[in-house]
Amino acid sequence: MMEDLLPAIRDSKIWLQQFSRRDYSSAFEAYCRRFAPAYMEAAQKAEDEDAIERLAEVLLRAAETAWMAAPVWKQNGFRYGTKNMLLVYLSPMLLRMNTSACTRLAEILCQQWAARQAKDAYEIVTYEELRDGFKSVLPGLSFGGNSHTDRNRK
Repeated sequence: MMEDLLPAIRDSKIWLQQFSRRDYSSAFEAYCRRFAPAYMEAAQKAEDEDAIERLAEVLLRAAETAWMAAPVWKQNGFRYGTKNMLLVYLSPMLLRMNTSACTRLAEILCQQWAARQAKDAYEIVTYEELRDGFKSVLPGLSFGGNSHTDRNRK
């Protein structure tokens, strides 16, 4: 099962390259088609809160192991890619699946990441918040849209 789940976090290069105003919607839909069934199955098999916590732990430990095995000068890049996959693709997908187990998995992943990487924590956001956060601009001109996903910013 982990072999179906881990690429959702590890294959950051192909997905993060598509995190742009133009490509994110189609990339996110492709990501969901590829990974949502495996994550739905894993979340449904997790019978309780402890099982969801163990799943999150295994996912983050596997990601950590992979970046720690990289040469020292590449480890921060791998950590950055992992965090952004959690933030930009995996958490929004889990929230969109609209089950309590998937939502809880997104929350626990975020909490466990913060416990491991306190100076590099993230906040989970929905796909819609990310999609709508892209700003329409030409150099020096703004055409509206949200410039930030901070919910408190006006």
